[in-house]
Amino acid sequence: MKSKFFKVIIIAIVVAGMCGCAAKRGFDRGAIGSNLRETAPSISDQDIKEAYELKPQINFPFKLALYFNGSGWNWKWTGEDKEYLLSIEKQLANENIVSKLILVTPSDVENPGRECGYGCNVNLKSIRLAAARYGADAVLVINGISDTDRYNNILGVTYVLLVPMTFIPGTELDALFMTNCKMWDVRNQYLYFSAEAEGEANQTRATMFIEEKHAVEKAKKDALAKLRDEIVARLKNISAKQ
Repeated sequence: MKSKFFKVIIIAIVVAGMCGCAAKRGFDRGAIGSNLRETAPSISDQDIKEAYELKPQINFPFKLALYFNGSGWNWKWTGEDKEYLLSIEKQLANENIVSKLILVTPSDVENPGRECGYGCNVNLKSIRLAAARYGADAVLVINGISDTDRYNNILGVTYVLLVPMTFIPGTELDALFMTNCKMWDVRNQYLYFSAEAEGEANQTRATMFIEEKHAVEKAKKDALAKLRDEIVARLKNISAKQ
C-alpha cells in the first residue's frame, strides 16, 4: 500500500513538471529582435554608392500602401489589425500628409518571398510592383514576431495533487510581441524611415486554462498601438522637413 502511494506521488510530480513548473525564463529581446531583421545579401561598394544616389520621390500629400508580412504559429495579422493601422488615414489626410492609404495583400504580390513571422526575406521589388499597380508612391512593410514564457508561481506547488490544476491560478504566462516597419519609395526603393515597438501581456490562471494565443493577441494589440503612434510621428516629421 505504501509503495502504491509513493508511485502516485511520483506520477503527480512528473505531471506537474510537464505542466510548467519551470522557473521564469524571461525574454532575450536581442535574439528575438534579430529575427525581425531581413537577412542581408552580399553587399558591395557599388551597392553603397547606389544607396547614396537614391533620392526621395514623394510629394505631399502622397498615396501610401501598407503590406503586412507573415504570421507565426500562435498568431496572425487579422483584419482588425489592418483596419487599425488604416484608420490613421483620416488624421494624416487632414494634415495634408497622406491622400490615401492602400492595403496590399499577399495575393497582390508576385513571388512575395518567404512569408513568416520573423522579418523574412520578402521580395521587396515584388511588393513595390504591387503597390505601383495601385498607384501608391510609398509602401510600408510591417513585420512581427512573438515569444512566450510559461512558468508556475508559488501556488503551482499544489499541482502535485492534480485536481488543483483545474482551479488554482498557479501558472503564469508572459507574452511578448515585437513589431517593426519600414517605409520604402515605390519608384526607387529609397528608405524613408523604420520604426519598431513591442507589447506585453500576462495571464495568471489554472494551468489547464492558460490560453497562449489569447495572451499573444493582447500583446500584439499593445505593440500595434505603439507602432501606430510611431508611424504617425515619423510621417509628421518627414512632412515638416519638406
